[in-house]
Amino acid sequence: MQRVPPEEVAPAPCILCGAREHEPLFYRRDGENWVTPEPPEAVPGVPVYRIVRCRGCGLAFVSPLPAREELAGLYDEPYFTTGAYPGNVHTGGMEGHADVLASPRLRRRAREEHRGTLRQIEAVWRAQRPREAPPRLLDVGCGAGFLLDAAREWGWAVQGVELSPFAAERAQRDLGLPVVQGELAEAQFPEGHFDIVVMRELLEHVPDPLALLKEARRVLREDGVLFVQVPNDLEGVRMRLWRRVWWMIPPLHLFYFRRETLE
Repeated sequence: MQRVPPEEVAPAPCILCGAREHEPLFYRRDGENWVTPEPPEAVPGVPVYRIVRCRGCGLAFVSPLPAREELAGLYDEPYFTTGAYPGNVHTGGMEGHADVLASPRLRRRAREEHRGTLRQIEAVWRAQRPREAPPRLLDVGCGAGFLLDAAREWGWAVQGVELSPFAAERAQRDLGLPVVQGELAEAQFPEGHFDIVVMRELLEHVPDPLALLKEARRVLREDGVLFVQVPNDLEGVRMRLWRRVWWMIPPLHLFYFRRETLE
């Protein structure tokens, strides 16, 4: 798909405050495994992505946002096996989901790693309802279902939603998990159906985080727990250490949150 250079596109309004004044932060030319603070040299036919910060509220995001059809193919099998960009320290080089599913040892390790997240969630849940039955948990963007696998072992009722056909099929086939393939709104769960809704490292990937949060709130019971986890892309040690920041690659990450913009 041919993309218009970002500087030639009218600024889109910020999804949080509506402001149209943005400060350029980083650029990424398609095919490169990093972003840089300087605009790359233009190459005919090669898209350039631009990350900006809203001058009104501080939210950082890709501008202009890619079309949904451009995002549709990002989360196919390579994303979960070799990584979206092989050789990139953040998006490649990790053990693929298929490798974990094929190895009992790696699956046990994945289950144990996800128990740490479950313990955090359970602490909040039990503080509010110490005598209630095991909760009904929804994992949005569940991947191949490793968190759901760990929660099911604890006796929790689990449900997943996953956009990637590859990952959803592996969760269903290899782990026997109830996973709906598609977006959360397409699943049409009943209102207030879940005790806990989990979104781990998901909001930064979606083109409309507010719409996703509203749908999550709709399917969550009135006194339920919403667990949201996002990466700290724009602050912290990694940002200070490297000039070429390669973990923030658009269009995989579309939004870059801080505590203030999450609140």
